[in-house]
Amino acid sequence: MLIVILAVVGAYAPVMAQTINCPSTVRFGEVISCGSAGTVTINPDGSRTSTGCLAFAGAPFTSARCSYTQPFPPTEMIITVDPATTISSASNNLTVDNFQINAPGNGSSISVFDPVGNVDIGADLVVPATSAAGSYSGAVFVTIDLP
Repeated sequence: MLIVILAVVGAYAPVMAQTINCPSTVRFGEVISCGSAGTVTINPDGSRTSTGCLAFAGAPFTSARCSYTQPFPPTEMIITVDPATTISSASNNLTVDNFQINAPGNGSSISVFDPVGNVDIGADLVVPATSAAGSYSGAVFVTIDLP
């Protein structure tokens, strides 16, 4: 059984005092593999799906939520999530990739113009057939850039 939590860490662009804060994490929950590879997807809306021979147990799962602010007058900001990261449990590693912001298919980057708002972030957990049981955790960075 795997218990997987991915911290989402906000960074900011200090040029005009834009900020991003990510208090909630992507949680894949408890994943049970039957010995073949699969993928667990947490969509930005918080829903969870899987491919391959994977089952879920009772641990909670959720997408991440980040809040951003910028001073007036607002300008275009591009919020980006790293494309992939590795999470660990002792010496064992799993890959988390295919980050999505606000909706499946949006990709790992989104332009925003509002002075204040939220973005929801989902991702895929790649579970190889030989995954070791454990509590996996890691981090991914979310940044703000000005075009």
